[in-house]
Amino acid sequence: MNKIVILVLIAIVIFGGFKIAKELRPTPKTSDIKISGNQVTFSWQGIDISAKLGSKQTIYFFTNGGGSYSQNSANFSVIPMDKIRYLEQKYSDFIHCGSPGESEAKSSSFPIEILANNSSVERNLGKLEDLVKKQNLVVFKIEGLPLQQIQGNKSGKSFSIMTQGGLLFYLIDDLQIIQEHYK
Repeated sequence: MNKIVILVLIAIVIFGGFKIAKELRPTPKTSDIKISGNQVTFSWQGIDISAKLGSKQTIYFFTNGGGSYSQNSANFSVIPMDKIRYLEQKYSDFIHCGSPGESEAKSSSFPIEILANNSSVERNLGKLEDLVKKQNLVVFKIEGLPLQQIQGNKSGKSFSIMTQGGLLFYLIDDLQIIQEHYK
């Protein structure tokens, strides 16, 4: 009987050790974000990126979709809060399927790529992702620098990454969740 108890305890310790090791193992990062003057370089999804840093901005967004690609990089579909305020005044409802303002709200959304410039933003990206996964409508604020004139290089082939009307990149120094359950 003592051998069975000891084997069970050993199994519990081994299982617990694997679980703890998995939790402590860091998730991958967008690698080597380097800033020199107004230029930034980093590796993102297997592409070497170089870009010019724009002027510092503080922007409020609404989101209900997106998530992390790595520990310090995430993509969210967003609508700027000034557009949300306009939609609130124009329509009685714009967030529910089939509502009068649904079409305009959908056409107002666009993707942003957030690159965390510190561990605080990394933690808040994780919180934002968790809220969105729970299907919350979230309002958040970012402070950071937009990336402009973005150039990519993959397997020795250089190309421009267009951001007009498409994916926007931000190198973020601060991210705050303002409202976890927008209504």
